[in-house]
Amino acid sequence: MSVFKPTYATELPEDATIHKSRGRCYINIKDHNSRTVKAFLTKDGKSYLKPQRNYAGRYNDYHGKRRTITLCQEKEASQAALNELVKYIQLLRAHRAIPPLNEISPMIRDKVQEALIASGQETQGDQLSRKPLKQLFDLYSEDLQASGTTEEHRKEVKRCLKAIVSDCGFQYLKDICQPPVKEFINKMKDKGLSDRTVNVYVDRLRYFCNWAYQNRLLSQNPFVDFTRLDEKTNRVREARSLMPDEVEKLLDGAYRRPLEKRQGKYKNIRPATIRKYQLNGEERRLAYALMLYTGLRVNEVRQLVWNDINLNKRYIKVRSTTTKNAKPCTLPMHEYIQELLEAWKENQPDAKAKDRVVNVPASNSSFLKAFNRDLDFAGIDKKDELDRVVHLHSLRHSFCSLLASQGVYPHILKKLARHSDIQTTMSYYTHVLHGDDVQAIDRLYRPEPKQYKTRKKRTG
Repeated sequence: MSVFKPTYATELPEDATIHKSRGRCYINIKDHNSRTVKAFLTKDGKSYLKPQRNYAGRYNDYHGKRRTITLCQEKEASQAALNELVKYIQLLRAHRAIPPLNEISPMIRDKVQEALIASGQETQGDQLSRKPLKQLFDLYSEDLQASGTTEEHRKEVKRCLKAIVSDCGFQYLKDICQPPVKEFINKMKDKGLSDRTVNVYVDRLRYFCNWAYQNRLLSQNPFVDFTRLDEKTNRVREARSLMPDEVEKLLDGAYRRPLEKRQGKYKNIRPATIRKYQLNGEERRLAYALMLYTGLRVNEVRQLVWNDINLNKRYIKVRSTTTKNAKPCTLPMHEYIQELLEAWKENQPDAKAKDRVVNVPASNSSFLKAFNRDLDFAGIDKKDELDRVVHLHSLRHSFCSLLASQGVYPHILKKLARHSDIQTTMSYYTHVLHGDDVQAIDRLYRPEPKQYKTRKKRTG
């Protein structure tokens, strides 16, 4: 079977010179490679048949039906691809194996796949496994959505997956293996990322491969014997809990800083401007207090609306669309939080049920910059002598540590922190506050000093 160039009718130019050869009329035109070729006229003589850019070929499909396939611009390459297609169809008819579709020329891959499906030698799972990883990520995301995960979680999963497969050079499922992943781990560690952060990227790929294996897209899981990094040995940014006096300093500094910073730059400030910066300070203080006294995460504070708050019964509802584990929960409210919320609601008489309680910046980096300025204004060290860092999430650590220092039972602390594993609560969130270890040791029984009589030595 030979290839040919398909033609299509094109209007004949008025100044065209018509030639005749063997009873057929034609004109000379320039093809796509600027070569002069013959273009024969149609029967009515008003149009001419212009050849297309690509070659085409005819072949018999798996059922013997005559089909046409579009190939490339090079004749020799097109002929070779057509011969290869015919050979694969003949092999499938004889129920013999053919190379994987990923190794077949893209020009004929779809036609070979059609013949493979018609022969009954390919399942739907085989078809999906040969799709590019980016398309499979979309299917994986749909599966996560059906399981009830949040949109933010799905976006983070896809971001991590795209980052790791791009760095490792994976394009298809069959490409995934451990050596490039281990190289990726070393690169991330060289950049200064903690073992815990690196594990997040690798775990995303591991869970994706588990999903592919369970859905029979993979014959074997490439991460069966994979060992994760030990997160306890290399924690780049270990959180530091705030002391009770530092909590008071932070909340007071967050309230005073916006106005006092403005007053330091300008002398005459209008009352409306003063009120504006006072409200700004109240809002910042309320955001920090919610994390410190309820254990809410940054995004949960960001998504909190007035309909989630019951000031009379003193509880806060956290919706499943905002929580990390996609489960709703109800948190008790501290009296101090109740006072702050009541005062803040008085300043917003027009607030509706679906309005945000506090306006937290959409970017965590912007919020962190403001938090660092509040720490500096309050005179709180960002790092301690052990290089532990105070950041936004450390306010949640402080919530757990301060409760633990008050003797709250671990199972209650786990419930308030909303952890699935109590080991997470005890290992990462209950830091030993300065002086608590000394006070704990001092609680041990101390024997009372006794007076012993000394025997007098005999003389004489």
